[in-house]
Amino acid sequence: MADPERIQSARAAEITGLSIRTVQYLASGGKVPGAAMLGGRWTFDPDQLRRWIKDQEVKATCRPISTNVAPSGGAAFKPAGPSIDEVYERLIGRKPSGASRSSRRNSPQPSTSASRG
Repeated sequence: MADPERIQSARAAEITGLSIRTVQYLASGGKVPGAAMLGGRWTFDPDQLRRWIKDQEVKATCRPISTNVAPSGGAAFKPAGPSIDEVYERLIGRKPSGASRSSRRNSPQPSTSASRG
């Protein structure tokens, strides 16, 4: 039985569509099956590399389309604190009913000299 063919990083990069550095980085992290460091160079089993790509394609197609959907059978997310409407109502309720602070600052003040008389 013949030994399986090995390819170098440049060819693995062509097959995957990734850069050489990315292929080597993934290989060093144990993420690429069939990768081995031989003589100081990363080499790859092309059959295992292609199977790995197919597995990644399957994983990508099985992901949910939207992450905003509540999981089935579970309750939807509700924040623990007050809603934005409740906070808004509290803030609006605390403001003075008259003019705002900046408009009061710019309005003429009553004269105190007339009352001294």
